[in-house]
Amino acid sequence: MLLSVIIPNFNSGPLLEISIRRLFQYPSAISFEVLVMDNCSTDGSTDFINEAQFPEVYLISQKDGGVYYAMNEGIRRSTGDWLYFLGAGDCFFPEQLKESFFQSQADFIYAEVDQSPSSLRGKVSLSQLLHENICHQGIFYKRSAITRFGGYDPRYRYLADHILNIRFFFDPRMKKIHLPLTIASYLGGGISLTRQDGFFRKNKKKHILRELYRNPGFRNGLAVANYFWTVGSIQFTRAFARYSPSSPLERPSHFDHSSHFDH
Repeated sequence: MLLSVIIPNFNSGPLLEISIRRLFQYPSAISFEVLVMDNCSTDGSTDFINEAQFPEVYLISQKDGGVYYAMNEGIRRSTGDWLYFLGAGDCFFPEQLKESFFQSQADFIYAEVDQSPSSLRGKVSLSQLLHENICHQGIFYKRSAITRFGGYDPRYRYLADHILNIRFFFDPRMKKIHLPLTIASYLGGGISLTRQDGFFRKNKKKHILRELYRNPGFRNGLAVANYFWTVGSIQFTRAFARYSPSSPLERPSHFDHSSHFDH
């Protein structure tokens, strides 16, 4: 299987069906499976899924600890060489893709998303990514690459994808390719926009320093120095000198234990 499309779901009403039906609306040149990782929804949002109508769609219904737990479980259960994550109500356009796009040596492929909440367009640099994330619905991850990083870190309740993308962009071994085409449309109102990730807010700078410690180099160092200067933080050289890779990450005083994925 070339591509696995993983959709976390929890009481999404009619939105999940919109996403699923759009996936199969037009003939596609690529082979893909769809895994719906459902957090035991009670609103009937998954009732339309049946093997006769959607043989490529697999419904996995079980309690999870949050959206990134569901996505990590989707990685574990999927079979595709490449992984793509979609929110209920978002629309993916597989007919825009060719198998040749995935036959390069890339580990991370990203494209454009209609109505994206991110202002980033075109090719993205590490310096840009430190300030703003690439829209999740525009990214394909090579399985071998994302598993090398251990998937998503669920301690970051709502922005683990930003942390993961930062790790990809710091690591010089990870080849990144931009496709100048629109491959999805974003519904809006996702959890990363509507909720605060306290763990991310308290540990972002420490995480950036950790990645620089792992992947030193002029370009990475320049991007990090620019980030610290732009956000008006303490002097970068002093912060890096004080940094230790054994420094623990900090949990916010009011840690959010919510596990709902409400797109």
